[in-house]
This record gives sequence, structure tokens and C-alpha cells, in this order.
Amino acid sequence: MKFLKILFAIALVAIAFAVPGWWYITADRESNDPDLPAGVKIDKGVYIAARQEHIGLIRGADTAKPDSRSRAIKELERSERELAERGESVQGSSWRSLGPAPIPNGQTVGRTDPVSGRVTSLAVHPSDPNIIFAGTAQGGLYRTLNAGGTWEPMMDNALSLAIGAVTFAPSDPSIVYVGTGEAGFSLDSFFGVGVYRINDALSANPVLSEVLNRNAARADVFSGRSIGKVLVHPNDPNLIYVTTISGGAGLGSSTGFTFPARGLYRSFNAASPNPVFEKLNVSAASADRPVLDAVFEPGDPNRMFVTLVDSFAPNQNDGGV
Repeated sequence: MKFLKILFAIALVAIAFAVPGWWYITADRESNDPDLPAGVKIDKGVYIAARQEHIGLIRGADTAKPDSRSRAIKELERSERELAERGESVQGSSWRSLGPAPIPNGQTVGRTDPVSGRVTSLAVHPSDPNIIFAGTAQGGLYRTLNAGGTWEPMMDNALSLAIGAVTFAPSDPSIVYVGTGEAGFSLDSFFGVGVYRINDALSANPVLSEVLNRNAARADVFSGRSIGKVLVHPNDPNLIYVTTISGGAGLGSSTGFTFPARGLYRSFNAASPNPVFEKLNVSAASADRPVLDAVFEPGDPNRMFVTLVDSFAPNQNDGGV
């Protein structure tokens, strides 16, 4: 009997090598499996991981390359330059509009209305209420010069269209700072890449800066985080404070990216071509804690209040102002 068992084991091993893949879970062997297409011979765990990665790629969360949108924008700009050099029109090519446009019947109950995306931040000109900048969850930044009569996009070529904060420089409203990444604490509150500065923001030809996100060591301190507030000194457009929290990348997605520390950041040269940001100590509990909001004390910009979000770590319920 023992000899027969040994022969049977040897036969199984021989079959395994003779028929590769026989031990995989397939739709042929498990025809009612909703997670595996019929006829696909692949390890189920490998298939599920590949499927999740592809879904993330479609949604803009490239698990292998977190800078996929940045590279796509640069490739688009390169293609447009080549068309212009050849004297060809971008509008005459095979491009077609994908939006944004209102959904005919979105999240409505008991009625039918066109629904568009959510507005996440507003900035009103300090002396002219007709001039408003509006940031959206994943649709970029818009400007109106006539109190909302008409709107125009301001940064469609930015490396992130998720907007968390918009702020005029009080002493020079021709400068507008925009923090990317929606600070909404939800899985569809997408992260950003840092801060943008718009010079000549009220003119017919506003100038959008390159993304601002480096410290003195040239390390990226903002990408992968969301910005809840950009606070500009009332008398100096060079002095700004930026608060950062976690951002999402889609339901169930994983970016494989090492995120910078969250907290409160400051720049003394934000209006220069190459600003530098430094992280300030707000809480001794952790060097990586979400800070959602910040305001100056009225009449004294040397004092400020910030909101520190509770840590998820045990016994660190020290969130507050």
C-alpha cells in the first residue's frame, strides 16, 4: 500500500510538469467565479492584482509611475508644439471633447437635473466682488470677472486639476496662489502636486508658474498630499504658509509612492522663480501630522492659529487648535 501511494504521488508530480497551469484556478474549473473571465488560465491572485492596477491606470492612479499625469501633460504640450511647427492646427486633428460637462441626471432623487462636479474653494478679490476664482474637486481652476456671468478655465495644463485652496495676495491681488489636492478626507478627494502661482491674474494673459513644491534640499514636500489652505501675509506676497493633509487616489488604489510629511509649511520667497518651503513644528507628538486650516490673528500676522487633525495612533488624541 505504501508503494502504491508513492507511485501515485510521483504520477501527480509528472502531470504537474506535463500540463503547465493545471493547478491554477480558471473559469473552466470554477465556471461561476465572477472575478475571473471564462477561459483565462492565470493565477487568480495575479489576475486580481493586474485588474486593480489597470483600473487604477484608467482612473489616473498609475501604480507603477505616480507622475503619469505629469508626463502625459508634457507629452501633450510637445505634440502641440510639433503641430504648430508644421503649421497644422490642433483643432483640425482627431481630438474630441470629453468634458467637463454636466451629467444629465446625476446624484438627484425625485427630480431630474443636470449635475456637475463640486466646488472646493473660492477666493474673492479683496476690493472688487465681481472678480472670483473657483477651485474644483478634479476640474481645475476657473475665473470670473463679472460676478459669475461667465467663467474661464485658468490652469487646464497644470499637473493636477484637483484644487484644495485658492488665495489672493492681499497686498498685490494680481498674484493668486493655488494649492492642489482636495483636502476632503475622502477616497475621491484626490491628492495634488504642490502650489501654483498665477501672475497678472486679472489680465487677459495670466501667467501660470511651474509647480512649486521644493525645500532647500530640492526635495518634493507636497506631491501626493492635499493642500487645505494657502495663507498669504497681508503685507508681503513672498511670505506664505501652506497646510497639508492626506489625499486619496481612488477607491482601493495604491500608488507605491513615499509621501512627504504632512503639516504646516512656510516660504519667504514664494513670489520668486524658485521658492523654497520649510516645514514648521506644530505638534511635538509627530513630525507627520495633518494640518487642515490656518488663519492670522487679526491685526497681528506674527501670530496664527492652525487646526491640527487627530492622529490615528493610539493615545494621541491631541487634535485641535
